Amino acid sequence: RDIVQIQWPRQGETPRIAVLPVENHTRFRIDAKVIQNKLTMNLVNFAHGKVMFLARDSEDAVRAEREKKRAGVYDQGHSADAMAGADYMLKGDMRALSKAASEGVSDYLTYTFQLIDSESGAILWMGDYETKKAGETGVVYQ
Repeated sequence: RDIVQIQWPRQGETPRIAVLPVENHTRFRIDAKVIQNKLTMNLVNFAHGKVMFLARDSEDAVRAEREKKRAGVYDQGHSADAMAGADYMLKGDMRALSKAASEGVSDYLTYTFQLIDSESGAILWMGDYETKKAGETGVVYQ
């Protein structure tokens, strides 16, 4: 919700954001794509067309579709000269701090996101979200 409410530097245009893959820098086998998909779904649904989100991880499929349309395999549908360029990039990563003691193990996980201007590299917004995982030491916790 924070991203949609930003005062965009380029007023008058619908800002276009490329959602980059979330990077997992933790010891946990977390499928970062699940987090990316959930984040993108919530952003698209909450934005109500005020912001356009670009599917950068689907570029190969988009290119293949465009080639088939231009070759006459498919009808033209909506045609564009080029794929939409991003005004901004949304980058995310997961990190963890671990603590072990005689009473067990705990991990403090942070999910950090940055909205970056694709021309200047300036960070326009940052947000983080936290979770804690605790348990007894042993193979079940891992």
